[in-house]
Amino acid sequence: MNTSCLRRAARLLTAAAATALLASCGGDSIVSDLNPERFIVMGDDFMDVGQNGYVYTVNDGTPTWVQTFASHYGLDVQPSGAGGWGFAQGGARISEAGAAPSVVEQVNEALGRTALGKNDVVLIGGGQNDVVAAVDAHGVSDAAYAAVEQAGSELAQQVRRIVDAGATHVAVVGVPPMGDTPWGRARGEEAINNLSVAFDNALKLGIHDMGDTVLFLDAALFFDLFYDAHEDYGFSNRDEGVCSTPDVTTCTTADVKDPSYTRWLFADDKHFTPEALRLFGTDAYSESGYTRFRDRW
Repeated sequence: MNTSCLRRAARLLTAAAATALLASCGGDSIVSDLNPERFIVMGDDFMDVGQNGYVYTVNDGTPTWVQTFASHYGLDVQPSGAGGWGFAQGGARISEAGAAPSVVEQVNEALGRTALGKNDVVLIGGGQNDVVAAVDAHGVSDAAYAAVEQAGSELAQQVRRIVDAGATHVAVVGVPPMGDTPWGRARGEEAINNLSVAFDNALKLGIHDMGDTVLFLDAALFFDLFYDAHEDYGFSNRDEGVCSTPDVTTCTTADVKDPSYTRWLFADDKHFTPEALRLFGTDAYSESGYTRFRDRW
């Protein structure tokens, strides 16, 4: 078991949640005959492949981490609005309706459009906007913890729906470490990260009995490592967003503060740069989403 997982487990809020996380930090590879034919994606900003014509990072044409992930299998993921299987949309919350379809609504749309089978890979995630909404509404308080834990449990329910519908390879992506972002640091880094952890724990407790069909991908652990030792991972700036626009939705290479923006960790106050995201979809590190998935399936 790696020391980073132990370090993160020490921050957890309950003994039951710590047990769930520690169990997820190890695990042997599982032999599988997986031959993906489609990647079907539901989630929020972190998972969006361009539903509204932009992605939630510097819009420089770099494939998203989801598309990088799928490319290892010779596949691509395009937005559902363009006929593809990428249902994720920036701004989405898990179940709350809003400007973007919730993850629940995305699952409804996906299951209404297609059957799921053994050669489908489902990527599903969320929680970023639920953490932000909880802090905006309640600060860092018991009410905020209750809200994010409820959202994590609701995401687990959607994972169960997907498995019940026939999916056999479901990768569930936890919430990124929102306390590490410029937005989170302005509100108390460790306190906000604990909310991210609370979301993930509720999610994992809700999917722990789904066996070899479901794999949890720990985005919080991965990007927390980048934040803690950013220079060791090739990043020169972890303190602010590189975009000069109000947020990433209007940020292109013409709008960055530094032409070496790939060496910055954050694009704006809540989202990562293309290079940081890309690495989650590669095998460059043992804790990346793709490496964990490849080692399982």
